[in-house]
Amino acid sequence: MSEAPFRKEFFHISGPILDLDLIETDAGDDRILPFYYWNIVLKATGETVGAISLRLGHNYHSRYNGNVGYEIDEMHRGHHYAYDACRMLEPVAAAHGMDHLIFSCDFDNAASIRTIEHLGARLLETVEPPKDYVFYYDGIAPHRIYRLDLSSALRFITLREEPDLMDRAAEWFHSKWGVPKEAYLACMDEYLSGKTEYGWYLCLDGETIVGGLGVIENDFHDRKDLAPNVCAVYTDEAYRSRGIAGALLDKAVEDLRRHGISPVYLVTDHTGFYERYDWEFLCMVQGDGEPDLTRMYIHR
Repeated sequence: MSEAPFRKEFFHISGPILDLDLIETDAGDDRILPFYYWNIVLKATGETVGAISLRLGHNYHSRYNGNVGYEIDEMHRGHHYAYDACRMLEPVAAAHGMDHLIFSCDFDNAASIRTIEHLGARLLETVEPPKDYVFYYDGIAPHRIYRLDLSSALRFITLREEPDLMDRAAEWFHSKWGVPKEAYLACMDEYLSGKTEYGWYLCLDGETIVGGLGVIENDFHDRKDLAPNVCAVYTDEAYRSRGIAGALLDKAVEDLRRHGISPVYLVTDHTGFYERYDWEFLCMVQGDGEPDLTRMYIHR
């Protein structure tokens, strides 16, 4: 195990769901950056579910293989462990003087694209790595290159994690959808008091709410049997095309599933968007007071 420039306080990192247990460190060379390499361990069971690495600094080659590499064992995929583990590395990178992280994945790796975009990283380019790249090989796929600025990393939370945001969140949703603020406050109060597990989910940039959605029994349509419903999905215009809505949807679905609530439904006029996040068109429904039918989706 290499010593410098590594810090022993990062050999074991504890989070709310996962722990990172060090496998090794490597000092690198003139082409490969120094890196930590950890097992990703499920805190509740002690089971190893994957591994993750953090490469320190930036150089020509890290443009193409990025600062973070991760793998989740197949049987443990679908629980956002890669996302959670990546979040745990942000303070480690900052402690080593890094102000941003580069992420890279094959152009067609849908799962990694979703994870990286959910982190709030922005796409820089899609490019075929050059032949002098240290890990180049014939037939290498084009890479999507992303940058995550650590000073402005987005946070995805439930309202229960920061209940003091209730009034501000209700005002934010009211400003986007025109539904009375009191209606949002009533739903949020039931969630915060534990009367329901139908939650409210927010994306924050610093202390600013930039995206959000909620879960209610029925989103004002005639199919009362199709419940619960995701509602009020919105991302501020300046933050669109960064995977925020997808991250919120995934967080809500996973949170509900942990409480034994599945499937989940939503109504929308959009086509082609929700399918990207594993929602399926189910049927047409009649919205309350609406002249036309609208589309109903399901997440199983």
